[in-house]
Amino acid sequence: MITCGVPQGSILGPLLFLLYINDMAHFSKILTLILFADDTNILYTNSDIWELERLVNTELLILSDWFKANRLSLNIQKTNYMLFGYKHIPKNNSRNFNIKIDNIAISRVETTKFLGIIIDEKLKWQYHISYVALKLAKSLGILYRLKTKLPKSCLLTVYYSLIYPHLTYCNIVWGGAAKAIINELVVLQKRAIRIITNSNYRSNTTALFKELQILKLEDINMHCCCVFMYKFICKELPNACSTSLVLHESSNAPYNFRRFSLFIIPKFRTSAREKCISIRGPRYWELLPTIVRSAPSSNSFNVKLRKYILCNY
Repeated sequence: MITCGVPQGSILGPLLFLLYINDMAHFSKILTLILFADDTNILYTNSDIWELERLVNTELLILSDWFKANRLSLNIQKTNYMLFGYKHIPKNNSRNFNIKIDNIAISRVETTKFLGIIIDEKLKWQYHISYVALKLAKSLGILYRLKTKLPKSCLLTVYYSLIYPHLTYCNIVWGGAAKAIINELVVLQKRAIRIITNSNYRSNTTALFKELQILKLEDINMHCCCVFMYKFICKELPNACSTSLVLHESSNAPYNFRRFSLFIIPKFRTSAREKCISIRGPRYWELLPTIVRSAPSSNSFNVKLRKYILCNY
């Protein structure tokens, strides 16, 4: 007989489960936990990898005690860890690098899927882009079969239903990948445009994008970043995003749109860091004309920004 737990399939089940595990985020003072339903991610950074191993293993012992106290079990087979920034573990003749919980070693992986995004340990996004390309290829097959049966307006609807969402979902995170990697999606998007317009496979697509009023992939990234910037300035983002950007001290008002004075771009050493929103966002923002940046609402900003980008085609 089950004496405790959360009934599955009930309306209150998800809420009761969240209440049940809500205090897990406070078991450690040095680890950062990200909880989404029953998916939990633990983050920690340290310049000394062996100190990182010691501290993480010590904190996981505390987590193990929390599980036992709350009568929960951890599925070790579905638990793994990633080392960001390390291609090879530094040699140490006295021991091997291991992350353990309940004295059971957790396996290391190069990639992992988090909320529909495939994250790799070098943050190059090659695996995720290949995953999206596979999705687009299937949608292109549908679009191709429909091109002789539907008018252009309906094909556009299919594009915005089956292809566009894959290009925009979390684009702010992976959209700054290297051109050699992201080119796979650029080619597929161009193929979709040629199918919709029934153009030759070698046709120049710039005029076609303008004709259909569709944003190119690189401009989708700019659009997503600038919308994020606008919402940050207007304080329309969740509290978790409040540290994503650094405002200049002299920028007291949320609508201070003076050039080169609103945001501070932090220093960076790696190309992965350069692709972060804290770096790319302010750079994109400074490219926008004042009439776009001073839009009175998010909807108005979105319309003006899209029009501004398309006018440059």
